[in-house]
Amino acid sequence: MTREVCEDEESWQEKLVACATDGAAVMTGSRSGVVSRLCCDKSYILGVHCIAHRMELTFKDAVKSCPQCTKLDDLLSSLYVFYHKSKLNRANLKNSFKVLGMKPLQVSCSSLQGAGPLPQRL
Repeated sequence: MTREVCEDEESWQEKLVACATDGAAVMTGSRSGVVSRLCCDKSYILGVHCIAHRMELTFKDAVKSCPQCTKLDDLLSSLYVFYHKSKLNRANLKNSFKVLGMKPLQVSCSSLQGAGPLPQRL
């Protein structure tokens, strides 16, 4: 929470009508979840599973059922590991681009690491 919220604690509690979460148990748990704790004092507070997270979960399920998407994810993940784990492979790839007169695309680690299918990481 920001200082402004903490300094005026009663103000935000009176204004709160809903709480959007990612659906994790720590947020939505029936006994000790954040939404449940907020609802103890104010029964009118509405807990909402964030639409962006719901769409991500739906997309992940759809991609899992598509064999071409799974193959593409496996291929691109393998290529990333092949070049990321080996300085020699990475140097050879850069030299190949140099010979072709092209500039290689620099992919950040954060965009490819993590759980989930490839489209989520792009």
